[in-house]
Amino acid sequence: MHPVDFQKFIADEGYILAPDFRKKRKALQHAARRGDVAAQCALATLCLHGYGVPQNFAAAAKWFEKAANQGDREAQFFLGKMYWGGEGIRRDDQQATKWFRRAAAQGDVQAQRALAILDGASDRIDENRTPGAGAITRAA
Repeated sequence: MHPVDFQKFIADEGYILAPDFRKKRKALQHAARRGDVAAQCALATLCLHGYGVPQNFAAAAKWFEKAANQGDREAQFFLGKMYWGGEGIRRDDQQATKWFRRAAAQGDVQAQRALAILDGASDRIDENRTPGAGAITRAA
């Protein structure tokens, strides 16, 4: 989930339960704790960027991981990015690669690019790939 989408997201998903942001955040937290993937991604985004809450990378990583473990492609990408940069969690290229691979397998082009950089193959990315097909080709 991109940060600019947050207000639209909470409106579209019915998380606007009251006019003040604190109550909206509580509704998101409640839904996230129940396992709602969209709410987990929204909370992670809030924590990552400090929107309406103090910026907290560790909390962002926690919520992204919960959503990533449920197969959310964007959460997998952002979790990989956090591991790659060591934001809120210990820097770990193996974990970054794991999460980028999962997101890339679902067609996430940003994850494909990150894998290409990690593999040293950034000049061989197929931007027109279909989900499930190989996105990064290796020179023969």
